[in-house]
Amino acid sequence: MALRRKAKQDSSRYKSIDKEIKKMCNEAKEEWINGQCKEIEDCKKADNAYMHQKINDIASKKRTAQGGCIKSKDGKILMETSDILERWSEYNPRALL
Repeated sequence: MALRRKAKQDSSRYKSIDKEIKKMCNEAKEEWINGQCKEIEDCKKADNAYMHQKINDIASKKRTAQGGCIKSKDGKILMETSDILERWSEYNPRALL
C-alpha cells in the first residue's frame, strides 16, 4: 500500500498496483470466509448455538461508527470524547453548550 501511495503521480502504475492490492484483499477475504465455513461445518452437530452465532457473524451487515472521531489541528485522529469536545470547542465555541 505504501508503494501505491508513492505511485500516485503515475496513474497507470497506480492503477496496476491498486488492482493487485484489491485482488490480494479479495483472495484473503475469500480464504477467511472459507475458513469460517469450514469451522461452521465442523461444529454443526456439536454446538448449534455457536454455529448460528458464526453464521450471523458472517452473514449480518456490520454497522460502522459514524462521527466517532475527528482530526486535530496537526492532523492526528482524536478518539477520546474529551479530546473531540475540545476540538469542537476550538472550531465552534458554542458546541459545548
